[in-house]
Amino acid sequence: KEEELLLNEKMQRLLDRQPPLPAGGAEPQRIAVAALQKRGGATHLALEVASELARQHRKVGVQVEHRILDAMCWEYKLQALSGTVTVSGVTLFCDQGMQSRFDVVVLDMGQLAGRGYIEFFRAPYRLLCCGTAPWETPELLEFIQDNSDVAGTVEYILYPAALRKAQELTVELRRSGCRAYPWSYNPDPLAKNRENAKALRRMLQSLRRR
Repeated sequence: KEEELLLNEKMQRLLDRQPPLPAGGAEPQRIAVAALQKRGGATHLALEVASELARQHRKVGVQVEHRILDAMCWEYKLQALSGTVTVSGVTLFCDQGMQSRFDVVVLDMGQLAGRGYIEFFRAPYRLLCCGTAPWETPELLEFIQDNSDVAGTVEYILYPAALRKAQELTVELRRSGCRAYPWSYNPDPLAKNRENAKALRRMLQSLRRR
């Protein structure tokens, strides 16, 4: 419990120090995408976010682990060039030093755990993919309670969610000052899903162009 308190204090200090992003600045705007549960869909969501931004003609990159880059190369029969691979206007890379090449960088953070909390909350935009099964919902509510000071700065992606369950959770999270979005299953994250794209435009409408 003491370790959790220390981590929360560190996160709050990071948030307090986070400067506003300058219009036209050299630094890319960062969107952190994580999942509350293991294998909870963070990579799928990160690619869907990046794909929507690419359709808006943004120069977007997704920072992923090497195994994800290798898997994308295999799936699309491509070869990585200089540590990157581009599919449908979305460039995947592993080296953090490449971030400056892009207007927007989507960070695929996998399951949110340990020191990943600090990096997640350092990003100006934060999307958390949350399971909605009966055995997963208590973990989401516990996360919000344990991180009540910063929980309202996160966009909660409810996936997968039946309509009624999603509505109930959305109302419950709103009472805690949190924003939640029911998410539709999209088998190809690089293909447009109309409802998901609409939600993403609402979430990321303040993204500046460089």
